Amino acid sequence: MAETIEGNARAFTLHNDGNFVAHIVLVWTHPETGKSGEYEQSGYHDICKYAERTVNLSDTDIPLGALVHLKVDVVLGKDNEDHKRSFTYTADGKTADYTISGWTLSNDLTYNSLK
Repeated sequence: MAETIEGNARAFTLHNDGNFVAHIVLVWTHPETGKSGEYEQSGYHDICKYAERTVNLSDTDIPLGALVHLKVDVVLGKDNEDHKRSFTYTADGKTADYTISGWTLSNDLTYNSLK
């Protein structure tokens, strides 16, 4: 899990400024139950160049109170993950906003803010 709990979040947004297709993957662990997992949307969920997508945690199977951090699946490339920070899933939390940029095998994931 990530090093720092950054705050409370109810959603994650990813802006794709890279030359690739990306997918949001949410990695979670519940501190009380010890359960953990990864969530990725089913169906079409590509984030193409210059596009963005938001995943609301209420639309997932992630339980309230879980610690969640972002992993980005780069199609045909090197995945990227924010190991520095995680967020506590609360219904009244904010949106964790990220940008990914670069190329398939050399990309950078940047945390922008909690909006």
